[in-house]
Amino acid sequence: MIYSYPEIEGKNISIKELALPRAIKIARAIINNPYCLQDSKSFRRKDSSEIIIITFDIEVYQNKLNGIKAFEDVAIICHESDDEFPEVFALRTDFKLGLSHTNARVNEHPVSLCISELNFSEIKHKFNAFEFIENIRNWFSLTAIDNLHSEDQPLEAFFITNGYVVLPNVNEATNYENFYLSPYEQYSNIYKFENTSSNESPYWCFKLLADPKVHGFVRRMPTNIENVSDFISVKGIVFHNYVFNFFQETKNSFLDSKNLLHKKIAIFIEIPVKRNAGEKHEHTERIFIIIDKTIEEIGIESGVWSKEGTNIVSIIGKLFEIDLIKKLPINIFSIMPNFNKVSAALYNNTIPNNDNFVLIGTGALGSQVLNLFARIGYGSWTIIDFDKLYPHNLAHHALSRDALGCNKAIKLAEKVNNLLEEQFASPIDANFIKSYNKEEIINVLKKSVAIIDISTSLAVARIIARDFKDTIKAQRISSFLNPSGTDLVILAEDKQRKHKLDLLEMQYYRLLYHNSELHNHLQSHETSKIRYVRNSCREITSRISETDIAIHASICSKAIKRCIETGKSLVSVWSINQINYEVHNFSIQPSHWSRYIVDDWKIYIDKWLIEKIKNQRIHKLPNETGGILIGSIDNDRKIIYLIDSIFSPEDSIEDESSYIRGIDNLFQNYQDYLKITDNQILYLGEWHSHPKSCSAKPSLYDKKLFLSLMEKMSKQGYPFLMVIFADKEITFTIKL
Repeated sequence: MIYSYPEIEGKNISIKELALPRAIKIARAIINNPYCLQDSKSFRRKDSSEIIIITFDIEVYQNKLNGIKAFEDVAIICHESDDEFPEVFALRTDFKLGLSHTNARVNEHPVSLCISELNFSEIKHKFNAFEFIENIRNWFSLTAIDNLHSEDQPLEAFFITNGYVVLPNVNEATNYENFYLSPYEQYSNIYKFENTSSNESPYWCFKLLADPKVHGFVRRMPTNIENVSDFISVKGIVFHNYVFNFFQETKNSFLDSKNLLHKKIAIFIEIPVKRNAGEKHEHTERIFIIIDKTIEEIGIESGVWSKEGTNIVSIIGKLFEIDLIKKLPINIFSIMPNFNKVSAALYNNTIPNNDNFVLIGTGALGSQVLNLFARIGYGSWTIIDFDKLYPHNLAHHALSRDALGCNKAIKLAEKVNNLLEEQFASPIDANFIKSYNKEEIINVLKKSVAIIDISTSLAVARIIARDFKDTIKAQRISSFLNPSGTDLVILAEDKQRKHKLDLLEMQYYRLLYHNSELHNHLQSHETSKIRYVRNSCREITSRISETDIAIHASICSKAIKRCIETGKSLVSVWSINQINYEVHNFSIQPSHWSRYIVDDWKIYIDKWLIEKIKNQRIHKLPNETGGILIGSIDNDRKIIYLIDSIFSPEDSIEDESSYIRGIDNLFQNYQDYLKITDNQILYLGEWHSHPKSCSAKPSLYDKKLFLSLMEKMSKQGYPFLMVIFADKEITFTIKL
């Protein structure tokens, strides 16, 4: 085992003289490994690194591949810093180059083996010398059967480059004939691709599509054009010849375009990479090869041009020198695509979406939801808000201090557009309630797939649900937080809009009443309110935990995305348990409604309520029964919503020919309904049933009783609706 490599030169020492703890542990592992021949040698380099040279018994198959032999000599180098894996080199001078999981270096031999893909700092605390030795032997065994790189592993990295160039997004104008490279920060290895002026000479670039290669083909780190020819050819022409021909063919064009002469050359190369020979390529490697000499310098050094004063002139009959082209020093940079909607979707493991959406409301929840959608590259957005950012908003908002005093929608659009460096959001500075019928807003609503309302305004929700008739086809979704910020609500129409937003709102109120865990959902406490200035009674904000809002923003974005993609309706509440931080979901399946027109009024009755009353009637037969009706009224739109009923109190008189509704606990039950729903529902009237074979039409006694009751209710200022249910018939009497 005599090898002459600078990596393993040093003072010959015995195993017992090893001083580095890592080297000592590896030496012990070698001594106790039956597949390591016991004639190892040790060296200590001038930099205090310690080297162990060992011969492995590989136990390979008879028909071994990739030139692997039954016995392989290996050098293991442990460094004093001990902050990286020990280096491993295959020492044979004829060891095959370009194998998978080898490290590219300036020198081809000895070949550096990549034993682990893990970061040493992450496993240093549990590094096991015995496993490390076995991993080396395993590297040879698997390479001998060409199975080191498994089929489910991504293709190997191309090679280590001088850094990364972040290219502009593909939808932006990219000028490859005049650009500059500058680090994002001093000493950074990530470079901007810029078209602005710089103290440096600009680059002029030409593009190449290289011939396909099987991965793992780079044998050493290229330092000049000739080195690149080891692994790149174009249309069967080796790389340095292709570059030579390019210079020859374009030398006169360079002189004709004097502004090119002071520019440096950059070559943008795309290399299709295959996993195995004969297969289609599954990846395209993109690199920049930078020649840090100007075109003028290359031409003068080659003797094809001369400089006469300020002019560059051609020397007749002179060609570029192939040897000079070969030896041109280069830097190689990997191409790093900019962050855009396509890459955002890729990194978030989601499907790209370019549909148009409208977001109304860019407050605490809305701003964070939009920010999340930007980071997953989901959609193209128009955001509508007239509000400005105040200091107290910074506690919860996605914007920062530099946006104080500015319109939230405008600044939020700037932020997400800068994040993606492309148009993701377009702002409209407008009060939606006052401006929803303006042409600008109507046009964006018409183009949208979904309208998302996170304005926390019932007025906005009613407008988008009812005031556009059929001119706007978009799915409507409304989301908001409860007063304490612990609960998130999402009401989503289905794509066909069979379950409209206002009807879902009513079913949401009923959900609160019938689920005891949500009885405090809409309750707010004085301690949760805080006045942020002293000028007006309206200048009050809620004290809500930003941690809760952040959780809800994530849930909200996922749920909205799912509603859009499935096209299904949703009535759902997510509640954070403030003790163990579990999130509980409360949902109902939206039910259908029956609609009736009476005196220009639209009356909507939830079929869930109809079934509830029918079942109560059947349960009470042969006696009559009844109860009060719960719902809501939209006077502007002349709509009445009937959503629930509180059944007959215990003191009611129910028999086969009459019904007198009692009062025991009825008022308290009604007050509970009001409290739980924050007064969003109200008493709308009475209902009672008739026995079998009796008409649902009111009897004379019913009418007399109804008129008396209506008179009493009118004096107290109540609206009144009476609905009498039979088995199939429904009769309305309205006074409002």
